[in-house]
Amino acid sequence: MENFLEIGIIGVIASAIMEAIKKYVGTEGLLNKGLTIALALSLGGIYFAFSNTAYWQSVVGILAVASTFYAFLLKK
Repeated sequence: MENFLEIGIIGVIASAIMEAIKKYVGTEGLLNKGLTIALALSLGGIYFAFSNTAYWQSVVGILAVASTFYAFLLKK
């Protein structure tokens, strides 16, 4: 279950970064695909480097609780 949360968090971060890049830089086509691959590789490297640390487990726990709180109590 924990890996499911971690991969979801990485996906949300990657998606938010790509949306910001598309909005502010206006990339399209092949450049957009290249940036997506580069972002996925860099976030995967960060995940691999920090996934076995106590800090990472704390971050995942906090983000999971925050997203659950938002989904059940704040979202209308």
